[in-house]
Amino acid sequence: MDAGEGKVCPSQVLRSRGIHKIDVLILSHAHHDHIGGVQGLVHSMQVKKLYVNASTYEKIMSLDLSGVESLVVVSEPVSLNFMDTLQLDIIPLVGPFSNVDPNDDTLIVKMDYADDIGYFLGDLSKGMIDVLLSRFHDPSKKIAFIKTPHHGSKTSLSKRLYEDYGLTYAVTSHGTRYSFPNADVIDVIRANHISHFSTYENGEIEMVYKKSKLKIETFLSMSPLLKRILLVR
Repeated sequence: MDAGEGKVCPSQVLRSRGIHKIDVLILSHAHHDHIGGVQGLVHSMQVKKLYVNASTYEKIMSLDLSGVESLVVVSEPVSLNFMDTLQLDIIPLVGPFSNVDPNDDTLIVKMDYADDIGYFLGDLSKGMIDVLLSRFHDPSKKIAFIKTPHHGSKTSLSKRLYEDYGLTYAVTSHGTRYSFPNADVIDVIRANHISHFSTYENGEIEMVYKKSKLKIETFLSMSPLLKRILLVR
């Protein structure tokens, strides 16, 4: 999900984890911090299917995507099933003000595995998060985890998301710019006893299922030996 540009190409990180090809790559929306690394990624690693919305397609259509076997422009929800145990729903959303705020012209990914549901929410705004929950989420089901929307921005603070669905984990990708995550977001996370992990504080974050139970593993909490193995693999 997404391929932002950074000091290290995403393919280098994936290869260090023993991953040498990508079955599915999904780009949420057409902002550089979410798609800026896609050119380098597809040049250095085989990608079977790339899913984008129309706005993202317009941004990347001039790139050399010869490393992608199939490119799909998503205009209706798409369900992908893997080994009868994992389902990914790719949900295209377009907010009423998406011409002003491209964050609301996006693909959201809902993951359903081992009776757990999780959401990768891109930079979605509060209003569109509430639309997503109303239209696509069964209110009787808990949410195991979320990729915190918009790096923990206050504009994406839907208290309904954090308070009403028994959320267990929130994972935030952020640096030090813009003072992310917002203090109000952190307050809501703490008030609802949600376990919070951030890339700034925890480094690389992995969600791992062991015996159908979700566990969070972070690079900065690993043993020095395991860190060395991952870094030199």
